[in-house]
Amino acid sequence: MESATQGEAWRNRLNALKDLPQLWRLLWQAAPGPVGATIALRVQGGLTPLGMLYAAKNILDIIVATARGQPVDINELWFWVAIEFGLGAVSQLIGRAVDFFDGLIADRFSQSLGLKIMRHAATLDLKSFEDPEFHDRLERARAQSTDRVGMLTSAGWLIQRVVMLISLSLTILIYSPWVLLLLVISVLPAFLVESHFAFLGYTQSHLLTPIRRSLDYFLSLGSSREAAKEIKIFALAPHLETKYVGLSNQLIDKNTSLAKQRFLWGGTFALVAAAGYFGSYAFLAREAFLQRITMVLSPCWWGRFLVRTGIFK
Repeated sequence: MESATQGEAWRNRLNALKDLPQLWRLLWQAAPGPVGATIALRVQGGLTPLGMLYAAKNILDIIVATARGQPVDINELWFWVAIEFGLGAVSQLIGRAVDFFDGLIADRFSQSLGLKIMRHAATLDLKSFEDPEFHDRLERARAQSTDRVGMLTSAGWLIQRVVMLISLSLTILIYSPWVLLLLVISVLPAFLVESHFAFLGYTQSHLLTPIRRSLDYFLSLGSSREAAKEIKIFALAPHLETKYVGLSNQLIDKNTSLAKQRFLWGGTFALVAAAGYFGSYAFLAREAFLQRITMVLSPCWWGRFLVRTGIFK
């Protein structure tokens, strides 16, 4: 029974992906220029680390050749240093430009979505505004102006890191397909667990909309100037506090329960991913000790490079 429920949940999540084109269409309508710019910049930002890696390899090879007493051209060294510096500067500028365009998209999308909600509300009759389900849908629609922009930012970072991982994975694949396979097998379960709980978090947030709306109502009623006189006359403050505490405790309990499950499962599979990463690390350390790989493929340098590029942030 539980497996059937889980299967249905995954089908619903896959069906939800059908809404992504509609989301991107709304974002494009709100800010076509900034959306196109941020996608192009993120793709370029995903390719930049590969160029930095190649430049660093040439720099280290020249240094090693010099240490061994082999003749080298100093101009070639400065050339690759300049390339590395230029790519690093470009990477920094790309990050600032992406932040700029994301902020611009957020402002324009909030404006566009707000106008759509206002125009649609103007076409409805007064009976619709008395329906609690309508207010829940309206509250969710208002929340989309921030949630969807956050989804755009997450999707943008996903695009950039996928491009980065593909380009860097090709270098690992050329050297050792088994290392790449080990990394994929160890990281995939952690990715699936994080995706699972991200979907659960969204579903729970959707289901808790009536509770949040009630919390906002009691908070507004208990602190508004308009209702202050009636609250004092009828001594309603304790009653409103009880209602507010009860609903907020429900919200906290559900969020805490989901957070605990995410911590336990996420932590378990994060350890699996770490085991795969450090297993690859040990293999590369052995290869470096036997002088079968260059310095650029040594585990210490490779690990620092991945952290610097932001893959494991």
